[in-house]
Amino acid sequence: MSMRLFELKRAREEALDKAEALTSKAEASGNRQFTAEETRLFDTHMAEVSALTEKIKATDSKNTLLQAFGNNPAALLDAGRSRQSEDGNDSIVLSATEGRFKAAQFRTQFAGWMSRTLAMVGGLAPKMEATDPTGAISIGTGGGADSIGVTVPTEVLPYMPSYFNLDSFSLAGASQIYTEHTRPLVKPILSAGAADSTYAENAAPSSSQPFGLSSFTFNGTKYARLVLASYEALMNSELPLQGAILDELLSSLATTFTTAITTSLYNALTYGYSTPPLRVNGSGSIYTSMIDLRHAIPPRFDLPANKWMLSRATLATIKNTRASTSGVPMFDAESNQIFGRDWVINDNFDSVCGAGFVVYGDWADGCWLRKTPIFTRIFLERFSANGQLGFATTQWLDAHFLAELVNASQPPSNQPLYYTSVASEI
Repeated sequence: MSMRLFELKRAREEALDKAEALTSKAEASGNRQFTAEETRLFDTHMAEVSALTEKIKATDSKNTLLQAFGNNPAALLDAGRSRQSEDGNDSIVLSATEGRFKAAQFRTQFAGWMSRTLAMVGGLAPKMEATDPTGAISIGTGGGADSIGVTVPTEVLPYMPSYFNLDSFSLAGASQIYTEHTRPLVKPILSAGAADSTYAENAAPSSSQPFGLSSFTFNGTKYARLVLASYEALMNSELPLQGAILDELLSSLATTFTTAITTSLYNALTYGYSTPPLRVNGSGSIYTSMIDLRHAIPPRFDLPANKWMLSRATLATIKNTRASTSGVPMFDAESNQIFGRDWVINDNFDSVCGAGFVVYGDWADGCWLRKTPIFTRIFLERFSANGQLGFATTQWLDAHFLAELVNASQPPSNQPLYYTSVASEI
């Protein structure tokens, strides 16, 4: 049975330690020459080191982790020494104690490299949490519970933009809750309740006036897909077919759950949950309807980070729209904003919500996503009898909106998301 990569490295370290122990013993005895037995043992250990090094190189040729560190196998394989890659900003320094690398230090530095790599993805600035030397590594846009919670092999990293760029609600700034389980989670929602009372000097409230309290429960819907590719297709393709498959799988995953979340959003904002719906009625023109929607958000939720969400077709219409009298465009080509606010594309709007559907507001306070890590697997052996490799992605996810609680017994006092439709506007 073939040894796994970490076992090969451990065996090489042990053989190297044995050879170095012989050298240290001779040096401690006045730098004497090896005896015949010591020479034989030293040669045996070094031959084992050389053989294991070749096996490690062959195994590691499939591991893009080395590529991430500048293709410097010595930085990962040599024990008992400190190494640094030649790459300036992305240098990885690995220290060892008694021939073994410190796991926490390695993971922290790996997290730093990962953060810089992912910062180039889709304008996001994700961070990587690696505080636990034994736990899973997660990639994220925040720290701790706010991290994006993605656990992926390094060969998947070049294709993560396909996932991020289609995750419309994350791009809009929705609050995200990351868990490594799918047990139900109950989220309480507080609203202001009764208004504050006025009192004379030296007087104070004597009875409680509690907040309004509502809640909703997060579960986890499993989204998964398996694709099989034949050895012939993988060998004979002039394109990097494995990369293309992973790219499409991640794209498909994000598109699928974004469609599901869009359906929940539509139900939350319209008659599915909200009566009356949280709609800004059209006022005769796209320009005035968008202005009305922009200013429908209560002051509490009227924040600079608020975003529009709409389809590409609706965005194209808005870009070509001007005020009927002044001719002033609502879209600023220089800042790439609509009325001073950023926008996010969600092409599911046209199919799920209807053409011209636009939502605007504070997504962090209006939308919550519960996610597990992404599990991306490449099955090398399971389908080998059929001459195939398997590629699979899996993630559990659920979404809820504050608008769902409009008709609750103690509803929130204000809503952060409103919508309009410009399909029939002039």
